[in-house]
Amino acid sequence: MLTGLYETYKGTMKAQVVSKSGILQLEIKDKYTDMIISPIPEGVEGEVKTFYTVQAGGKLTVEFIVKGDKVDLIYERYRLKRVGSI
Repeated sequence: MLTGLYETYKGTMKAQVVSKSGILQLEIKDKYTDMIISPIPEGVEGEVKTFYTVQAGGKLTVEFIVKGDKVDLIYERYRLKRVGSI
């Protein structure tokens, strides 16, 4: 349900969410970044699916907001919308 292609407004940041062996991977690319993150599930009930990752020695929340067939991804200060499937 969460896998797909995501991007910010005007496509300044793009991400892919893929499932590898049942684990989500978030692949983020922009002009400054090229990284792969494996978010760890925290709360996956309801419309807001909460995950976390550890970055720079701290816990960083990653959220997916599901409303019908629309999914938004909140990562750091960015809001990315699912724009397609993989």
